[in-house]
Amino acid sequence: MAFSNIIIKLERYYNVTIVNKNEELAAKKFNANFGDEPIEKVLQELKINYGIHYNITDSGNIIIK
Repeated sequence: MAFSNIIIKLERYYNVTIVNKNEELAAKKFNANFGDEPIEKVLQELKINYGIHYNITDSGNIIIK
């Protein structure tokens, strides 16, 4: 699935806002299944497995770098 679609699914499932500032990732395809893991765990798995960097703002928004 394209990363841009994964972002949409994560936003809906976790009721968060995710801003992707790394346009190269948008079209890349990923294969992932996170089940009922907390969003922090999902982000850590993306970081470990795919080298994706992110920040969580004070307001709870997630910024992908």
